[in-house]
Amino acid sequence: MPGAVMRSGQWRIKPSGQLPIFLRYMINSSFDHKIANKVGFKNHIVNRVYLNHMMYWPAKEYDLLEAEIVGHLKRNDGWLDNYCRRELKKAEYLYELGLRLKKIDWAKRTSQEMKKVLDDLLNKYRDVACPWYAQYSIDVYYEDILEEQLLKYIKADHPDFRKFVLVFTDPQEETDVAGERWRLMKLAKKFKENKEKLNQLSKIYH
Repeated sequence: MPGAVMRSGQWRIKPSGQLPIFLRYMINSSFDHKIANKVGFKNHIVNRVYLNHMMYWPAKEYDLLEAEIVGHLKRNDGWLDNYCRRELKKAEYLYELGLRLKKIDWAKRTSQEMKKVLDDLLNKYRDVACPWYAQYSIDVYYEDILEEQLLKYIKADHPDFRKFVLVFTDPQEETDVAGERWRLMKLAKKFKENKEKLNQLSKIYH
C-alpha cells in the first residue's frame, strides 16, 4: 500500500529505526487521549507497540483515524489548512525556543531548574508528535490522487511508474524506505514470473 504505514494482518506497522532513547520515550508517551483530544482527533491510536525497530498499531484503531483524516481531505472542509498552520506555528516556536535554551549556561543551573525546563519541553514536543502522525494518512490520500492522474499519461505496467510517483511524493530524493519497497516489489515480480517457491528459491537468489 502507499505511504509509510503498511498493513500486516490485524496490524498497521511502520519502520521506525534506531532513535535515541529520550526521543523514543517522547514519541511513545505522545500517544495519549488527552493530547489527541487537544488537537481535535475524534479517533485515537494510543495502543501501540514498538518492537525490533517497528511500530505496531491495531488496524481497527488506526484505520478509524485514517478514515477520519481522509474524510476531511475529501470534503475539503479546511481541516488540512488549519492543521498545517497549527503544526508549523508549534515547530517555529520550538525552533526559536531551542536557540534561546542553547544560550543558557546550564552549569550554573540547579538540577531542579533543569528538570523543570526538560519537563516543560517534553510536554511541548509531545503535543507536536501526536498530531504529526496524521501526515501518513495525508500521504496516502494524495499519493493515490497523484497515481490516478499519472495513469492518464502513463500505463500502470510501465517499469518506472512507481519512480515517477516518487518524483512528486519524494521530490528531493528517494527515501531508504521507498527504495527498499521498490526493490522488494521488483524482486517479488521476478519470483512470480519465474514461479519460484518461497521456501525453496533457486540459487540465483542466494
